[in-house]
Amino acid sequence: MEVEKYGLKMAEIWGADKDEVSVACLAHDLFRELPQNKVFLMCRGYSLSYDKYEEHNPNVLHGRLAAVFLKKKFKINKSIFEAVYYHTSGYYKFDTLGKILFVSDALEAGRDYKGIAKLRKASFTDLDLCYFLVLKSSLKYAVKDNLMLLKDTVKAWNHIAMEVQESGKD
Repeated sequence: MEVEKYGLKMAEIWGADKDEVSVACLAHDLFRELPQNKVFLMCRGYSLSYDKYEEHNPNVLHGRLAAVFLKKKFKINKSIFEAVYYHTSGYYKFDTLGKILFVSDALEAGRDYKGIAKLRKASFTDLDLCYFLVLKSSLKYAVKDNLMLLKDTVKAWNHIAMEVQESGKD
């Protein structure tokens, strides 16, 4: 619920569809607590492939699984699908909804870590910059803790880093 509250505040500022923000924010972690064996079973059932890194850490599959489930069961649109599907990794083609979900998931009221106040401020002043900074923070955390990087995260980072370099923001 905290992710939705934060997402709706951002939707006000960034002009996103509030219903779409609510659906994405409420559904993004639909399968987060699913036991590993059920994650793999559902992935097979939905013909959702995964690589050896995702197999090693199946928790990262919950967003992809939720998006596929929602699309089949409720016929969600492309924007909601991509926001939910890529919320754990980031996405180089995120639209406003995708950025709002990604950022809200990282900055909701239950989160507390060094630098979060700066990120929260950025979420209401420059959405693109905030997405970049949240992705950067996630990468720093993963590297510091020797966690694996998802290929979509690397692709998103390379894409947005190039955009930031070209724009002169940072």
